[in-house]
Amino acid sequence: MIKALFFDIDGTLVSKEKGTYSCAIKEALTALRKKGFLLFVATGRAPVELQITNIINGLSFDAIISLNGQFCYNNYGTIYINTLNKEDVRRVIEQIRIMPYACAFIEKDYMYVNRLDQQVMVAQAAINTPPPPVENIDRALENDVLMIMPYLNTQQIEQYTKKVLKHSKITRWNEFACDVVPFNSGKILGIQKVLDYYQLEWSEIMAFGDAENDMEMVQRAKIGVAMGNSESCVKDVADYITDDVDQDGIVSALQYYDIL
Repeated sequence: MIKALFFDIDGTLVSKEKGTYSCAIKEALTALRKKGFLLFVATGRAPVELQITNIINGLSFDAIISLNGQFCYNNYGTIYINTLNKEDVRRVIEQIRIMPYACAFIEKDYMYVNRLDQQVMVAQAAINTPPPPVENIDRALENDVLMIMPYLNTQQIEQYTKKVLKHSKITRWNEFACDVVPFNSGKILGIQKVLDYYQLEWSEIMAFGDAENDMEMVQRAKIGVAMGNSESCVKDVADYITDDVDQDGIVSALQYYDIL
């Protein structure tokens, strides 16, 4: 029996083209809440981005799994927080000093980038979000960093960042941007922490996603739904492929499974 639903944001709840959710999505989530379902967001976005963009304002969730599972919280406080290995952070900073490329560093309440270039602008525009402020990234040597975001394409990430990571893994969310998180992390770990907090099981959840960083949660959930606009790796592991985000694919899937 499904008791809870987990939603990615960009390309799932929110149209990448329009930068907002539809009235049909709001109505569907309101109806789910009235039926007693628990609702959660599982996103790669940082909390500060959610505040800046107001991208899910007006929707009600029981908890937020942000930064690909690195920071999970609800209205009562922190459920789980995880930080990057400091050696990996140091190695990336040393590499950037020798072979400069744009890279964002994300703390619990702040994110910043060392430089702005075309790849930063393109990647951020794709999620309708302004680029992070430019800061001296030496602060990452002193503060806890939850996620690193290199603005590199597939060939560049292999050539640069991947070579210096010993304790972290990479997931891609844009042609020109990736997320770096610890090996033992990801949305799936964040979801597990939230499930433990709310005393739920994987057999009781439905998950929706569209990108590489959604693949594990879609595969593990009792019902895993890939959006019509999903990457092929997500579609390959999904129980159901629904319509595109711009066609309210979430609503279609909820109706298909008689949840709405």
